[in-house]
Parts: sequence; structure tokens; C-alpha cells
Amino acid sequence: MEHFRQFARLHTFNTYHYDNLDPGGGDKNVIAQLNEELKSDPEAPMPEGYRRVQEKDIEVIYTVPPGLNIPKKIQDCIEILDDILSTKLFHFLEPQIRWITYYRAKGIMRRRSESLIASPKIQSNIRIGENASNLRVKPEIP
Repeated sequence: MEHFRQFARLHTFNTYHYDNLDPGGGDKNVIAQLNEELKSDPEAPMPEGYRRVQEKDIEVIYTVPPGLNIPKKIQDCIEILDDILSTKLFHFLEPQIRWITYYRAKGIMRRRSESLIASPKIQSNIRIGENASNLRVKPEIP
């Protein structure tokens, strides 16, 4: 996602959605703090109302393809030359994609308790059967 964020910034697009991921049903400040903890310890315990979500992202790297069987010293020289040229001109190596797995925190929406669902104020007294005559709705036509 960092590659797409940099591309958007380079072309002066809005990066709000890359910078502010969906916190779910939780507080943004708590989510930010939990995400910092998860960077250092992916198995950090989550407080009540939050859960750990596994995300996948891509990282674009410019390296010599492994199938070329070039010695390590020459590979390092080629990659250094590519880095130098890319600062002012372009990459001459093809981009390679590497998948990265990371964890982030997300708030869980609280469900209504069973006592609220069973309360008479929420339950409707209208029963819908196979025909609509049970709806007891009178259309008003002006």
C-alpha cells in the first residue's frame, strides 16, 4: 500500500484513505496506539471491543531476478546502480512484488443485548404472512 500512497502523493491525489484506515467500531486514537503495539508484537493482547485483523500488502522492490544465476557481488552492484539511477532518471530493473503480512487492530461493533431485542417496544405487532393482507396498511391516495 505504501507504493500506492507514494504514487498518489507524487501525482497530488488525496491520500486520506491510505493514511486513515477504517477503525471499525473503535476509537481512532486507541486504534492508532494498538496498531503501534502490533508493529512491535503481532501477538499483543487486544482489549475488549477490539480484535486483531490480518492484512496483506504488497511491497514493490527492484532486484535482479533470481533465475539469472548472477553472482551475489554483481547482483549487489547492479542493484546499487539501479538505486542511483532511479533517484534522477528511472529504474532499469523490473519491479518485483513481495507480499507482506501484518496485523492491525479494528473495533468491533457492539451487538444489542438479548434483553433489548426481547423488549416489547422493539418488537413489532405486525406479522407478515404470505399475502400482504396481514400488513394492515391503508394506502392514502390524494
